[in-house]
Amino acid sequence: MTAAPCSKGCGTVMRSAPFGLAGAGGDLAFTTAARSAQLIHGHPTGYFAAGAFAAMIDRVVSGVELPIAVQQTITQLAVFPAGAETMAALTRAVELSESVATAEKMECPGCR
Repeated sequence: MTAAPCSKGCGTVMRSAPFGLAGAGGDLAFTTAARSAQLIHGHPTGYFAAGAFAAMIDRVVSGVELPIAVQQTITQLAVFPAGAETMAALTRAVELSESVATAEKMECPGCR
């Protein structure tokens, strides 16, 4: 099986959680998840997203607050020029999570 060079599907992220649960540290979780994802998804966003998710899980499980874990992961991605799209997506997710208007839009209409 070879990597699809343009593939950046969500399959890499959904399979990367175990790397973060292993307790090996954020750096190793990131690296092993990204390398594993790269076997099938050749686009950097596909494998960097997997690495980022695993790193965030590792950090949160080890007691780091989620906003700090996300920021540490964004910083970790900054050393990879090809990680810019993943960094931008994480940064945008943080911005949206901090928006009151977005939180209101996400409410269940039947719960109001």
